[in-house]
Amino acid sequence: SDLVMDVRSSAWNHDSGDQSVATMRSKWFKLAEIMPRETGGDFTVPTGSNLATEFIEVDPIRCVNTEDSSCPNGCPSEDEDCRELVDPIHLSLTKSQVVANYELSYTQSFNHKPMEVVMYTGTGGSSPICKDGANEQHPTCGWYTDVQTGSQVPDSQGFCCPCTFESTWGDTLGGGSPQLARGNVDCSLLSNPLFLSGVPASAHCMNLNTLWHAGYNVGRAEIGYSIDVLFFNKSSSQLNLTEEDHRETISVTPQAPFQLSSDAFLSLQLLGDLASFVSPPVLSEKILLIPTPQGASPQEVFDGDKSRWMLVDKGRFSFTGAECDRIGTGFTAFRTHPEKCQRPAGTCLTNQISDLYDDDQQRVSAGQTPLYFLSQWGTVDLKPPSDGAQAALSVPLTELRHSIVVLNMVADNLKFVINRSPGKIVEAKVCTFNQHSCGSFEASTLDGYIIITLQNTGALDAAYTVTVTHCTERVLPPPTAQHVNIVSQSTFQLGPLSTFRVRAEDNEASQRRCMVTMYDSTGVVLDTKDLFFNTTETNMTEIPQSPGERDGDPLRDPRSSLTCAERCKLYNIICNILQGCWQRLLLFVLIVLGSFIGACAATYLLLKLATRTLAGSITSGLTPTEKQPAAGRPILRGTYHAQEKHVQHLPSIPQEPLPPSRSFW
Repeated sequence: SDLVMDVRSSAWNHDSGDQSVATMRSKWFKLAEIMPRETGGDFTVPTGSNLATEFIEVDPIRCVNTEDSSCPNGCPSEDEDCRELVDPIHLSLTKSQVVANYELSYTQSFNHKPMEVVMYTGTGGSSPICKDGANEQHPTCGWYTDVQTGSQVPDSQGFCCPCTFESTWGDTLGGGSPQLARGNVDCSLLSNPLFLSGVPASAHCMNLNTLWHAGYNVGRAEIGYSIDVLFFNKSSSQLNLTEEDHRETISVTPQAPFQLSSDAFLSLQLLGDLASFVSPPVLSEKILLIPTPQGASPQEVFDGDKSRWMLVDKGRFSFTGAECDRIGTGFTAFRTHPEKCQRPAGTCLTNQISDLYDDDQQRVSAGQTPLYFLSQWGTVDLKPPSDGAQAALSVPLTELRHSIVVLNMVADNLKFVINRSPGKIVEAKVCTFNQHSCGSFEASTLDGYIIITLQNTGALDAAYTVTVTHCTERVLPPPTAQHVNIVSQSTFQLGPLSTFRVRAEDNEASQRRCMVTMYDSTGVVLDTKDLFFNTTETNMTEIPQSPGERDGDPLRDPRSSLTCAERCKLYNIICNILQGCWQRLLLFVLIVLGSFIGACAATYLLLKLATRTLAGSITSGLTPTEKQPAAGRPILRGTYHAQEKHVQHLPSIPQEPLPPSRSFW
């Protein structure tokens, strides 16, 4: 009980490679000098070793005051000088979750959903003229301005689609224009009285959503994890030491693969990983989209729901804004895309972030694996920038991976202890993504997630390995086994957020089966269970069918889709009434009435012209005296000559003088 230890037994000069002498002092016993032996070992640490289920015990000094400082069977009872020191060194190894870290670099921000807004001008519109000129101070759509410089953003004024001669003629006659009008403007002269209030037009403006997404380039994958070694002295109660037990944890990572304990008793070195059966996901051709609501701080953004962050292929982006129907489509692409006024509204603004987001929402609601959400990779985290390093996206890797570590220590005796504990498979089932439904999934897809519930029924924390094998024909099991650690007397669910999936290679609806096997830490089979599941027939994309042979004329459209001009002749009053073509009927009445008025006017002009011509001919054959009015002068009978012509005078008839006339009527 009076023994006092000078804890220098693990002092190891790593620089010179020499070992110092471990000493034990006692005021009752002679000094025992012992040369400890160096012990080294290589160990593999698999993925999922987050509990201390395997550990090493080292007994550096078992006995003192014996000839060889050893007593494998304990001190003999007759030897009063011998003292047994039960003070082993305890070491345990654990491994954190293995992740693939992808370095992120900001590229630019993208709008959530650019929208097209239509404003009408001319007759019935808010203004008489549609303005979209590059030098307009106040265009119909207005200008977007640069926040920093206050200057106008080029091409943000949108564009105008006025009525053309073709659309005006077609709408007025009732046949419609053969070209599509983007704003569905009514160009009829009957609906817009002779365009007296301006030519009808539609202004098409591109409005930006208030939600933006920060876009990040994704770099190559770097494997990240840490292996921790906890070691401490399990002091014997009979020693009654006053000093506290020595405890220390040292860690190694791929970035810092070598560590030494504070007292130089133990060194830990990470040599590397064995090649995995499955490579980490390749995300270098994708852009990470992080939604950044207005007013939110960067910390609030990074702490938000990461399951709805999106990874989208770079081919879906326009980084210059000059391409239509891409994420990042800008004002220039919208304003200058060809035949813009003959295309439907919304053209050039499809395939936006909101469209992909809505598609993934529908897939998740239907129990299908999303195409863009980060949730398809499990619980993804963001590693914030620190110590000069850039931010990184951390994707968990659930495939089996072994890391090789080397332990060097000073020890005489060494024991490697592996916890073994009984266990069983509580439940095994196959579900769709996010456990939307269980028992079946669509064949030839990646939507069969294996959910296995395991239980550690023993008294020790232990490691287990789970495999899925012996599947029925044309069923692909998961590519790797799963390694898990389970606390004693507790359960663990494997699969909801991992890549532990099963897949059917055919397209048939059928019942399938696989076998689930649970092994303990030494490879002994603890339990097996049949995994039954169904697959539904693959929902193949429907291929459009041809309406018929196209050697001759194509099939005509249904009667209901014909226009009034195609149904009835303009002059067929009965047909126009039966078909409800009132606009064409009114047009016919106006044409008839206009024709009648035009004929009357033409008749009047012709009669007036003829009268003036006749009066002019008679007047030109009289003398000035004869041109005077005949009032008060009798008309003579007889014959006389005028201008060398023989004129037969008619009998005298009393007449009233004709008044001066200005009009024939």
